[in-house]
Amino acid sequence: MKKFIIILGPPGSGKGTQARILAKKTGHTYFGTGDLMRQEAAFNTALGKKFKTAFEKGELVSDKIVQEMVAKELRKIDLSKGIIFDGIPRTIQQAQNLFKNLQALINNLAILNIEVPDAELIQRLSARKTCQICQRIYLPEEYIELKNCAVCRGKLIVRSDDRPAIVQKRIEVYHQQTQPMIDFYRKQNVLIDIDGRPSVPEVAQEIEEKLQDEN
Repeated sequence: MKKFIIILGPPGSGKGTQARILAKKTGHTYFGTGDLMRQEAAFNTALGKKFKTAFEKGELVSDKIVQEMVAKELRKIDLSKGIIFDGIPRTIQQAQNLFKNLQALINNLAILNIEVPDAELIQRLSARKTCQICQRIYLPEEYIELKNCAVCRGKLIVRSDDRPAIVQKRIEVYHQQTQPMIDFYRKQNVLIDIDGRPSVPEVAQEIEEKLQDEN
């Protein structure tokens, strides 16, 4: 399996869930920029305040700020284990910055793209809940009998950026700013498309099979 794996997809496509599943199976380090940003926002750091403003508007965080955070966090990681990236890159500029930080990406990289129709994305995001403390995401079938997070007992809430109006904005921003990067990767024949509509285990199985084909 490739040492570095990028998992792309619109908000609500399940890329974070699949990235964690894959990391657990393979021993790769999970690198989720969304989680890192929400942690900064929760601690109300200087960076966190900028992240929070972007979240509340349904906008992407600027490439410069993302680059600053990613460069700092990558210095803490043991690259020998491999990395699964969730939430980055989201723009062509971020993709270029990532390659500058990790030259080893060039010859040992797999790029997955999880595809889900917009209407289903809106339905998924509006229905899910998130732990207020550890940021674990719960789908309706998971939280229906839960009042608190199964991991840390935190309160389950609907994130501000998962409310319908913001969800619609997030998807529009994705198509405007991230889709061009995906189209670029597809033209280079380096993109592996994944159907994100089936169940979580079925999507995980497709990802595993297609990554094995890449070896």
